[in-house]
Amino acid sequence: MTAPTNPNPLEDPAVSTEMTDASQTDTAAPDGTNPPEGPEEGQQSAANREAANYRTKLRAAEAERDTLAGTAATYQRRDAEALVGDRLLSPADLWVAGVELKDLLADDGTADKAKVDAAVIKVLADHPHWAPKRPGVPRNMGQGRRGGEVDGGTSWSSVLKG
Repeated sequence: MTAPTNPNPLEDPAVSTEMTDASQTDTAAPDGTNPPEGPEEGQQSAANREAANYRTKLRAAEAERDTLAGTAATYQRRDAEALVGDRLLSPADLWVAGVELKDLLADDGTADKAKVDAAVIKVLADHPHWAPKRPGVPRNMGQGRRGGEVDGGTSWSSVLKG
């Protein structure tokens, strides 16, 4: 008996194995590896170098941006502390009380006097002991004429006449 023949050679397992092996050998490199798809090797490495160059420039720009942002924040803090003046023992008490710099800035990035004033009032309400102690002014400084009648004592003219 003879084996039945398959009219479709692609369904025949012996034939389909031979076809797939042949198609793989046509595209495979001599060393047995498949070549990379897309641009050639030289073009790909040039693109990688260019991308690496852009990434390096990006990191440098980000570092410079962070440095400048830190410097600007320092100046903004100084401006806000200058607006506090002597209403607190230390103007840096604003930051100790938890006030955020962004809450004290105007739309243009400068310290807003009204916002600083409101923050100082809130800090003093929460921490009244942070207000500087002002010396009381005595009512009688011990100078000048005190109340009462002027007696007819010695005058400059009587001293000079003599």
